[in-house]
Amino acid sequence: MSLPKEGSRIDPRKQPKQQRSIQRFKKILMTAEQLLAEHGFIHLKMTDIATNAGIPVGSLYQFFPEKAAIMKALIEHHLNLMIEYIKIRLQAIRNADEAHREVASLIVQGAVLHRRNPVYRELWIAASSDPELRHIRQDYQEKISQTAFKFLEPFLVQEEDAAKHRRLCLVTMLTGSVFRSVSDAEDDSRLIEDWKIIACDMLFRASPAPIGQS
Repeated sequence: MSLPKEGSRIDPRKQPKQQRSIQRFKKILMTAEQLLAEHGFIHLKMTDIATNAGIPVGSLYQFFPEKAAIMKALIEHHLNLMIEYIKIRLQAIRNADEAHREVASLIVQGAVLHRRNPVYRELWIAASSDPELRHIRQDYQEKISQTAFKFLEPFLVQEEDAAKHRRLCLVTMLTGSVFRSVSDAEDDSRLIEDWKIIACDMLFRASPAPIGQS
């Protein structure tokens, strides 16, 4: 899957080039993220973003045609950070035990991040409410899977590469759903512990024999 084509309704209207425009662009996103954490996606308004960023609302619309365009920029920013962090954590893996530990650790740390930062919950809500944002989230799930596969492939359950990749894509997708649940749950410790075990079993241990076979 690919990102929406250039000219999508949620693409920025212009990319900042001069330093002043770049700073204004960053200020808009920082302000939007702060308001998102405080008030949630449903109550986030373009006028409030402009007011709190200290810029005319017309200047805001020069960059972003609508609220979903700001959400796209924030979603891409956070998911790109996540991909870079995964690269750092997985690139030094030397054996199966290290691969197992790193994946388990990444699941726990991701859950903690989603629980502590309400922005992630609101970005999930935003992505669920808009088809193009949902498309972007799905595209990044594939990118995360590809990144992890590059480093984990030698240590995954022994099967054809295509099957390995499908299994890793499934784990990535389900991990995202678990993180989404964590952001809403008051006590998620059991859920995370269970999913950490299940995910690692799916990736690193041989599949059980079919029922009726020894």
